[in-house]
Amino acid sequence: MNAITKKTISYFEGILGMTLAVLCAITLRFAIWEPELLQKIFLTIFG
Repeated sequence: MNAITKKTISYFEGILGMTLAVLCAITLRFAIWEPELLQKIFLTIFG
């Protein structure tokens, strides 16, 4: 049971890491190619 739990946790950590990496890549891409759009998105979320 403990081994299964550890595997599940590491599996979710992998998914979380991949999601964060993808989000970072998308953010960087917008920051380089379309800074104005990124600003609008940030203002929409945090404004």
